[in-house]
Amino acid sequence: MQGQVILTASSVESPISTWDLQTGVHLSSFKSNASPRNGLCCLGKDYLVSAQTSKDALQFWAWHKDQVLQRSFAMESITAL
Repeated sequence: MQGQVILTASSVESPISTWDLQTGVHLSSFKSNASPRNGLCCLGKDYLVSAQTSKDALQFWAWHKDQVLQRSFAMESITAL
């Protein structure tokens, strides 16, 4: 992906969506996810990571796949990344 994108997520189960900032075009969606506020971020140029509201876990995606690449579980809730 190049340029600037907007990431949208919700605290209820719904896909993460990416939108082109300049054109408003929907670029892609990532499978069902529920994230707290500030629970979504980019990890380098190749990955997206999300904290889960109900599972005490982090989910990782590669930009080119809509399926979860990796899950990591924590001992307690992760409220921000």
